[in-house]
Amino acid sequence: MQTLSHDAYLALRANATVLERDLHGEKVLQLTDGSYLKLFRRKRLISSATWYPYAQRFADNALALTRRGIPCPHMIAVYRIPGIARDAAHYWPLAGQTLRQLVKADQAPDALRQHLFGFVERLHAAGIYFRSLHLGNVVLTPDGRLGLIDIADMRLQSRPLFNFQRRRNLRHLYRSPQDKQWLEPDAQPAGFPRHCSDPGTATPLLSIVVPAYNYGHTLLRCLDSVLRQWQDGIEIIVVDDGSTDDTATVIGSLTIPEDRRFQYVRQENRGAAAARNHGLTLSQGEYVMLLDADDALLPGAVSAICSFLHSRSDVDLLIGGQVTVRGEGRERVSGPDTIPASACRRLADYLVRRRISISHGSFVARRALLMERMYPESLPKREDIPVFAYLLARARVASIDHPLVRIFKHADSLRHRKFTGDQNPENLVEEVFRALPADCLHLRPAYAGLRYQSAARSALRNRQWKDARHYWLASFCADFRQALHPAQLRKLLRAAVGNR
Repeated sequence: MQTLSHDAYLALRANATVLERDLHGEKVLQLTDGSYLKLFRRKRLISSATWYPYAQRFADNALALTRRGIPCPHMIAVYRIPGIARDAAHYWPLAGQTLRQLVKADQAPDALRQHLFGFVERLHAAGIYFRSLHLGNVVLTPDGRLGLIDIADMRLQSRPLFNFQRRRNLRHLYRSPQDKQWLEPDAQPAGFPRHCSDPGTATPLLSIVVPAYNYGHTLLRCLDSVLRQWQDGIEIIVVDDGSTDDTATVIGSLTIPEDRRFQYVRQENRGAAAARNHGLTLSQGEYVMLLDADDALLPGAVSAICSFLHSRSDVDLLIGGQVTVRGEGRERVSGPDTIPASACRRLADYLVRRRISISHGSFVARRALLMERMYPESLPKREDIPVFAYLLARARVASIDHPLVRIFKHADSLRHRKFTGDQNPENLVEEVFRALPADCLHLRPAYAGLRYQSAARSALRNRQWKDARHYWLASFCADFRQALHPAQLRKLLRAAVGNR
């Protein structure tokens, strides 16, 4: 906090426009350069503002919200002005109109109400306790996002808000009769918010597709994790890929209300890719999540996804965290790292550097984009890599700091078991790069080198020395840097000595 002399303050506010004042004087000034100066006074003799001024709280909250991806004013400086006994926050205002302004001008569509519901739930889930929550402090930005202003009266905590905090915020939201009149048709404070989208809409927001093949022993756990957090605006589609176990019996044992969107379809055994594609063609949601039958959604995953999508309608691909559970019960939590803005950098981080982790259950993608690049049924394994690569290259990507799925690694899981070999790695490389942008094709040699390295390790584990030599030489020819990389050589050595 800088100390500003009285003369410096007068120079700063010269020719300023007074936007707000009260009985005690000026509160908000618009300076000649378009920036704002918000003045704070100490209201009581003994107050926490003595050691933590409200202007500093304003600045700290702005920084915290920015880190969480929530639009808010952009700070310039924080001042202490002894000459007028005030502290001040100097900032660039958040562009847009408040929801109260839009409501008064009759420019607030019904969809904006649902957008607000999801936004507030996102705040609550993120531990943001905004005690001045009302339509006058929520701004619709030019890019269609919702943000916050007047943020001094805010606390941030490391866990989601307690119920009493949520109820207090909702009471404040409904306090104004004009605000309540706009909110009331679609909102009930006691259960707010319970739905993912408008219950009356014909098109769900989210479709959850579950392919299943002989996973009757885990399917109930998977579906239960979804049904426990079912909301209006989602649908569930189970595609039975010709199972010979009790999968159909498990489905029949479920009690599913008629008002819930649930489909169970059975096809002849054609593989995981065909089952996922069948589920995609049946889905009607704007977004789709593909969840493997041996995994389970984490509590709060659906609410977190829907809240985010309501606040960020521009996102095509949302990546969340995951909890990996190994056979011995050991768990590892991993979250999405920072997602690069460049498509080629995202692909490099996913295909080559292995910095981006994406798995079924940990992402949600726009259905229209998935339909452009369906799962290649010609690949017997790793059929998800071409799809994930395409999404990272073509989508508007965002991440959510919330674990979405618990992934169980076990010996009989096709996705998680140690592969016996990369059959025809060149086919996978060709499939991955078939639909990628031309300016990202320079990544192909490095990725091919890694795939041949994987095939070489598989051959070593199976004591197929001739094949191992062949694949390593192919890796060297594709990209010698990958073939000679110390990490890759260590993996080869472990495979050769029998340590997988």
